[in-house]
Amino acid sequence: MRGRSLLVGCVVGAVVASAVGVAYAAIPDNAGTIHACYQNVTSANKPLKLLDTAKTTACPSGWKAVTWNQKGQQGVPGTNGTNGVSGYQTVTVSVSATNGDHLPGQANCPAGKVPVGGGFSGPGGGNTTATTDAPQYVLDGNNNVIGGGWLVDLASTSVNFQFGPGFVLHVYVICVAAS
Repeated sequence: MRGRSLLVGCVVGAVVASAVGVAYAAIPDNAGTIHACYQNVTSANKPLKLLDTAKTTACPSGWKAVTWNQKGQQGVPGTNGTNGVSGYQTVTVSVSATNGDHLPGQANCPAGKVPVGGGFSGPGGGNTTATTDAPQYVLDGNNNVIGGGWLVDLASTSVNFQFGPGFVLHVYVICVAAS
């Protein structure tokens, strides 16, 4: 008797699981549409019932049908963006020092390219400061940037410190194609 009860329980469980699977699969329908019915009552809360189209396709009397899908409508295409930079290149120049309290250096972009950044590394530790560390632009007759580079000037901050042989300043400029 016990074996028979177990068998009946398994069969009933399988039938219930199948029914749940069918009901679950029917909302949304095969096309991805969700069907529902709502009651247009005067209260702020409008009752809504999901409609299982595998069982019925009509709303109860006094209810109105409504549908929606999980995927929205195609939006309006956006405008094309501007092109990004091209011709990215870093140019580095090494300048050896001569005796003095200034150490200037400049790295230039190749023809057809303009500077968008730059910098330096160099000697001196706490004994130097950059009096210039900036782009230098070449303009055409309409004030459009058509070239340039990066200019650096290190200066001694101590009367006891002088740049001399063995000190090297490395100036770099980041260039992109002019357009």
